[in-house]
Formats: sequence, C-alpha cells, structure tokens
Amino acid sequence: MINIIEKDRSKLIKAATGQIPCDISIENAQLVNVVTGEIYKADVDILDGIIVRIREEHEGALLPAKEIIDAKGMYLLPGFIDTHMHVESSLLVPENFGKAAVVWGTTTAITDPHEIANVLGVDGVKYMLESAKRSPLRQFALIPSCIPSLPGFEEAGAVFDAKDVEALLSEDKVLGIAEVMDYIGVINDDPRMHDIIAVGDKQNVFIQGHAPGQTGAGLAAYLLGGPISDHENLSGPEVLAKRRNGMRINARIHSISDALNLLEGMKPGLFHDTISLCTDDVNAYRLQSKGHINSAVADLVEAGEDPISAIRYATLNAAREYRLSDAGAIAPGYVADVQLVKTLDFKERPAMVFVAGQLMAKDGVFLGEKPQKAWYDKGNTVFLTDINSADDFRIPATDREDINVMVVNEGYEEDIIVREKLKPENGFYEIPKERREDVNYICVLNRHGKPNKSIALYSELVIKNGAVATSVAHDSHNICVIYSNAEDAYLAVKELENCGGGVCLVQGGETKALLRLPVAGLMSDLPLDLAAEECRKVEEAVSKQCNISDFTLHNLLFLTLPVFPRYTPTDLGVVNGPKMEFIQIID
Repeated sequence: MINIIEKDRSKLIKAATGQIPCDISIENAQLVNVVTGEIYKADVDILDGIIVRIREEHEGALLPAKEIIDAKGMYLLPGFIDTHMHVESSLLVPENFGKAAVVWGTTTAITDPHEIANVLGVDGVKYMLESAKRSPLRQFALIPSCIPSLPGFEEAGAVFDAKDVEALLSEDKVLGIAEVMDYIGVINDDPRMHDIIAVGDKQNVFIQGHAPGQTGAGLAAYLLGGPISDHENLSGPEVLAKRRNGMRINARIHSISDALNLLEGMKPGLFHDTISLCTDDVNAYRLQSKGHINSAVADLVEAGEDPISAIRYATLNAAREYRLSDAGAIAPGYVADVQLVKTLDFKERPAMVFVAGQLMAKDGVFLGEKPQKAWYDKGNTVFLTDINSADDFRIPATDREDINVMVVNEGYEEDIIVREKLKPENGFYEIPKERREDVNYICVLNRHGKPNKSIALYSELVIKNGAVATSVAHDSHNICVIYSNAEDAYLAVKELENCGGGVCLVQGGETKALLRLPVAGLMSDLPLDLAAEECRKVEEAVSKQCNISDFTLHNLLFLTLPVFPRYTPTDLGVVNGPKMEFIQIID
C-alpha cells in the first residue's frame, strides 16, 4: 500500500482530541460517504492536508479551526481520480493540464506517457515527470510497456525493452507498468512482453491492461500473462465477462451512449469494487467545454446510475485499484482531496476544489499561478526524409486498373477490402474527381528520421477537398495525411515539418487551419484557453470538409494504431490487425 502524504500521527491525534487547532473546518456540508453509500450533514476538520475528524450533526468542534468555510449545504465529496489517461492527448503539457483539470474536480491522475515515449524515448518520459511536478493536481505515472506498440509493423522514435522499463520504474511518482497493448504478444507469450511484465512482477508493481474484444481463452491467457485491468471495453457483455474473470474495469465514458453501453455489464451482481473510471484521451477543447472525469460521472448519472455509485467508481474504487491507502474517501487519515458541488449532476464546475487541504479552484477558476507558455527544451521532432514534391504522395501505376481500398467500419466491426477501378495518369493512379467524396488517399510517413512511407486508399474518413495532416498519430506518432489531391498533401506535411508538428488543413494550396503542437509534435506550449481555441478551429474547419458531421480530432488520431483489430496504415504498410499481417494495396 502507498501513503500519498507522510503523516505526523502524534500531531494529528492532538488535533482530533482538541489539543491543537486544525487548519480548516468545512462546515454545513452534505457529506457524500463513499464507504457506506450515505449522504448526511457533517463538518470536516483538516490539518496538514489530512482529514482529522468528521463531525456529524450536533457535534461541535473541540477547538475552533484557524479557518472556517461555510459549505452552505453543498455536497462534499472526494476529489476525482482518473485511472488511465495520456496527458499528451489533452494537447497540454502536464503542468498546464493540471491547471485545466483541477477546476473540474480532478485531484489525481494516473498517467501513461507512452505518446511522448514513442517520440523521445526515456528523455520524453522524464520530461513528463518533471513537468508534472509543477501541476496543482497529483499525477502518478505508469511506465510505457509497448514502444513501439507493435514491433515489425511500425517504427517509432524509440524502442523500449525490459531494461528501459526497469530503470524508469525507480523514478519518483511511478506506480507500475502502463497498458500492455500488445495483447496478442501476451496471449502468445512473446518474449518481449514476457520479459517486460516479469520486471513488474519482480518489483510487485501495478500492471495495466489493454485487451479489446478478449473473452474466453484469450482473456484467460491475457490475465495469466500479468495485466489486471482494462479500459478497452467494447460492450456491456464484454465488461461483465471481464468482471467475472476478476479483471478490473476502467470504464472509459465520453458520452451517454458509452455510459448506456457499458452499464449493461457494470450493474449486474452484488459487488462493484473493481469498477473505476478513466478518460484515456480528452483534448483541450473538450476539457475546456465539458470537463474531465466529472464528465464521465455526469454521463453515468444521466444514463441511470446511482450518483453515489458513480462517485465511488471515480474515487475510492480508483484509489484502491492503485493501492493508494489514504486517497479516495473522506475519513480520518485520508488526504484532504475534496470538492464542494451544488448538485450531483456534475455538469458544472465545483464551487471549491482542495488538493491536500489547499484550495486550488473556486467557482471554476484556478487560484494558483496562471498557466504560462510551457518549458520545453527538446527542439523540433519532425524529421522527414526524401519528401521533395507532390509526387511523393502519389501511388505509382502498374499495368493494373483496379486497386484495393480499405473500408474501415466504425468500432471494431469486421473491415473489408474492396476493389476500386482507377485509370493511371502520367504514371500514377489518380482518384477521379467524382469519386473523391467517397475515397481518399492516406499516407503515413515516418517522422523519426527513417525513410519509411506507405500510401493506400481509404474510405472511413474522407476529406472532400484538400488535405489534413497530423503528427499526432497513435502510437508511433508518425505523420499521417488524408487527402483528395497530392499537391495539398505535400503542403500540409511541409507545414507540420516547419512548425514542429500539430494538425493542419490545406485546401487549394492554402493553409485553412493549424493547431501547432511543438512539444514533441504532440502538445501545445500554450495554456488551455489558447490551445483549446486552436483545437476548436481545426475541428470545425475539418468537419466542414469531411464526411463525418460530428468530426473530432479522435476521428483522425487513431487511424494508425496497429494493435487495434482492424485495417491500419502504418509507415511500413497496411496491417490486417486481427491476423497481424500486411496486406497489399496493389496485388
């Protein structure tokens, strides 16, 4: 078990027995007790960031606190804990992410810096740990386990082996090993994954899972391989199957439909202690407008879950999952990570948020030092080779007049390959103008100094006119560009090369929208408000030009992840995810 704060127990006992005053008393609150599942009137006394005493109705203070806060009947509950997230996906550095999320009631986040690890390796992980020290909310890290996510099918900017993982496990604020994404490698007892997990077993640390769609023998093999949790849950029945097999569920909820889908597997049975909540990936615009873990709690409540149960998932259950012995509840000896809220629908920012007894946010406003431009000293990480003209984004023609097109279905339904008739022009295959609203090119270029490149035809996300390019392309974060014409693709990629990465929309030779992400090509060096505005502008601009009416950056950023059971383009080719083999676009 892990104590977040080292305690002077003698001093705390004196405060509880009225021999010395507490720092703060929060009075006239409706206490949400996540241990018993009750709500009742209570006053809470805090000293040195630790909860000293809970005084129920008619119990007066033995000695007045130095500061008394009148809760005015608001609900007092623990701060929220995110059990799995990538800070990089917020598009903010850890310091600025903390300042943005704490105003929504998040007081602890369990982070996985595997995005920056794919770009900068060990140095990237250490950068995230250092930036997190400046965060107002508590950030614990797990060490990335799959860099790259699938060796042999993509190439990243770094490669982690068991020795790298073992060395990083000794860093401060590290709790274990992050999501073991190569679930097929675990199930097949691949030596790389076996050795990395063995390091975690040896040190008795937490081992986080990632096993989409696994049930039956596959699930049993994966659990026997070492991981104990999963956030990649595709349906209610899958959630229930994993719960029945002892797996911890990190319910990833970004919408009411997610909540309704997963609740089917979360509600059965008498016991629900193995369920927690996570965000996984929330960008700056969504963080600003809808919030963080509070949003998942809100969606669960709106979908019909009991509010106290939803709160417990995001507090005590989460703390116990990571062996945080003094977090996740309001009781003597627990860290005073608490929030005051007016209602239990969690759609508004809390009235007050305390981290270890320090008031960090009031009425939705962060009270600490204002977010600033980020510290970052690693330079430009976009290194392209052999990209000299628009022709580098065309498919050289052969004697065939038809070519394979990936049709990728929403979710993890079975994808298909169809044939598309294309007439070669000037030595290249060209998509006829009348077909460009149905089929696009997709190109993935290695941005870590290697000459790897693949081009395919794609029909899931279609840019009707122009090109959208991104340096955020999970998980190796090579450059991915979707385009109707090669000229705009070339300009979009060059724009990202010049600015150090981001997301760019080019039409007719002109840059229409640009989200600059110069920190490893993944994160903005700007505070939330400015980063969120750039994010919003890009999302709106791309939405007008693509075939997805409710487009968000998530539609774009996961197209290149080969561990998903679908067709995936990488810098080395097109991967058939379920079979773990390459397919040919021209055959």
